Amino acid sequence: MKRIFLYGALVLSISLTAQQQRWCGFDQTIQEQDKANPGLRQTFDKIIQKIHTEKKNNSSSAFGKTVNGVYEIPVVVHLIYPSGAAVGSTYNKTDAQIQAWLDRANQMYAGTYAWPAAGIPADFGQAQVFPIKLVLAKRDPNCNATTGVVRYDGGTLAGYNASGMAYQTATGASRAAIKGLAPHWPEASYFNIYVISMFDADPTPNAGLMGFAAFPNNLDANYESFMKSGVVTNAHDTTFAHEFGHAMGLYHTFQGGTYDAVPGATDFCPPTTGVCASDDDGVCDTERAGSGYTLWPVPTNSQLNPCTGVNYQGVQYNMMNYSNSVAQKFTSGQGDRINALFMLIRSSLTTSKGATALPATPVVTGTPIAAACTPPGVTTPGSYLVGPTSVKLGQIDNSSAGYWAGAPSYYIDYTTQACRANSYTELLVTQAQTIQVGFVNNDQSVRAWIDYNNNGTFEASELVATGDDVAIGANGQGLLSATFTAPASTVLNTPLRMRVIADAPNNPATMTACGQLAYGQAEDYTVKFVTTLGTADVKASDNDFVIYPNPSVAGDKVFIKAKNAKNLDVTISDMSGRLVATPSLTQESNGTFRVNHNLEKGVYMVQISNGKDTKTAKLIIK
Repeated sequence: MKRIFLYGALVLSISLTAQQQRWCGFDQTIQEQDKANPGLRQTFDKIIQKIHTEKKNNSSSAFGKTVNGVYEIPVVVHLIYPSGAAVGSTYNKTDAQIQAWLDRANQMYAGTYAWPAAGIPADFGQAQVFPIKLVLAKRDPNCNATTGVVRYDGGTLAGYNASGMAYQTATGASRAAIKGLAPHWPEASYFNIYVISMFDADPTPNAGLMGFAAFPNNLDANYESFMKSGVVTNAHDTTFAHEFGHAMGLYHTFQGGTYDAVPGATDFCPPTTGVCASDDDGVCDTERAGSGYTLWPVPTNSQLNPCTGVNYQGVQYNMMNYSNSVAQKFTSGQGDRINALFMLIRSSLTTSKGATALPATPVVTGTPIAAACTPPGVTTPGSYLVGPTSVKLGQIDNSSAGYWAGAPSYYIDYTTQACRANSYTELLVTQAQTIQVGFVNNDQSVRAWIDYNNNGTFEASELVATGDDVAIGANGQGLLSATFTAPASTVLNTPLRMRVIADAPNNPATMTACGQLAYGQAEDYTVKFVTTLGTADVKASDNDFVIYPNPSVAGDKVFIKAKNAKNLDVTISDMSGRLVATPSLTQESNGTFRVNHNLEKGVYMVQISNGKDTKTAKLIIK
């Protein structure tokens, strides 16, 4: 039997924030979860400890895609307003207010938020930078342009106008009713935020229950956040930064203690085993401490922490505490936990195109003909996370979590999702191509086929990548890289189906494109082979380098035509001279290179060098 590690399907459905007179239902939810699934949460946390230990030895990551070094997370805000509430009123915030709210959270993650000087403790120290940026969706699931804010009249739901959402009482519209009015956008491509008027008929904008968010290993249907409208415009409000911390996998720093206990009470300090990686929040640089909910004034680092017997070390200012400090921060250990859990389960959000504006000229990808068959199922369903976690080929760049109980899909057809996932590519039929398939935690066997003759079946001659029992590295991640060249008989200018499978069968020789899976997952993508890539014509030029199209549109391809194409090096800076990207280049034809960038709207200076000549040109992204 193969060595298969179980990633427990921890279903932590709710987590709330509290500061001063704000409270949380997170602990109650964990108790309910543990009662329904004894030991499951603890099993999952042990696996995260294993990943964390491995990544300390090798910090490289196969997950996600950054934009100028930052993971962009597309979000959609479902704003539920009472009937008659005008845009800009208390319970119907403007798009600009929503954007400013997300900007504040992003600045808190980046460690750049401008806290009021009077609110920064003298011993506050340095905030850890999280490379996370929440971006309002620019395209919806049907490939229409969107602002990322969708408004719904909550008055169509019984009880909503007067009481908002019922959560800790039966007063108001239920969570299920609200989601029935405003359904999730696909969880693999968008993080869903619900902004509601109030909870349980409590209209106080800055007290009481403020919001909650789900852990990343929750069921897809419950992976979301509900926020009280007041948090959007409350000055220096940390509620959403705290809640999305839960959505990225962070516990409260005082996990296991009682949030409103006072120092000296038996339930003030979390229980301890003496092993920081398994105590309270499972993070070693947030020292053991009770909740800051009752601590006022906020203790300094010169005061005794009653849970450790030594002075505080900064946990009293932590964003995941119930701190009464105005200025709050995260730690590097919390960043490690996010990298272990959020990037493992929800890395698809970082490769989603949901936050990318639609190109000026729509890209017509087409859909391959239907496959004659798909795998019928998984022999051993569970939360083993076996399956492809990243697939890269040409413009295809897609991350996912493999098969697990929170999203039990043993077969995913990405050929229908090209608008919101990087699941389509054009390839030159005459060039050798390289495909990379990533996976995690277990040695796995990998196969990839392309239906070259477009007959709906995957034949032995169409196998383009194969690897048996490919080993994971010291960081718990594995990668199969294979090079192939399409045969001369390949059907051209037609969307063709590519199938990728990662699995851990006892006998890899039994793996077929349509066979029974043991633990893993199959994914389909779209590939189109062409003789010339569909780029704009380039007229002859006396210049050694030409950048085109210029101006370009965010999301569109940008190319460089070079007379002397050896050893090309490209750097991109903003107009202030700050380096923003050093993109790689992909050769498309003789002397023509695609610039692999993810630039937002703006004006940039592009420096191109071949070691002999250097040219600097302005590039406009509209």
